[in-house]
Amino acid sequence: MANHRVYRGVGVCRVLSSDDDLLVLEPLTSLGTPPRIEIPPERVDLMTRETVTPVEAQEVLDLLAEAPEPLAHNYWTRRRRVYEEVVKESVLSELASHLRDLLGRKTPSYVERTLRDRLRSMVADELSVVLDLPRSKVLDLMERARRASLGQKDGKR
Repeated sequence: MANHRVYRGVGVCRVLSSDDDLLVLEPLTSLGTPPRIEIPPERVDLMTRETVTPVEAQEVLDLLAEAPEPLAHNYWTRRRRVYEEVVKESVLSELASHLRDLLGRKTPSYVERTLRDRLRSMVADELSVVLDLPRSKVLDLMERARRASLGQKDGKR
């Protein structure tokens, strides 16, 4: 875990080097991110954060198992601004909360599906690093939590 940091708006990154001049990161995701990110030392705390602890990771899985909250019935553009701010801050519990609510939508729009996939990727990447599990196993745990939130049994969709 110590060799990973979360770059705000991108997700979990592997620390390639950390010295007095630069922090060099390599994103674990390939969602349109540059292959290397260089951050000056004075901006590290502003632009990155530590990964969550294993206890916090379990709390996130529990959060995903809760029933989704209905989305507010306001305009999509207003909701989109909230989502963009959540992605930019990259707080795992908030990402998971919004992911849970989007997963509960019966007919999401194209933009909501795209956002849902990005949130799923960001949450899965961090949980994979923190729990030291393969990404496929983490996605399976997240899917089981989603089914539990909707009151479905394992194996049913």
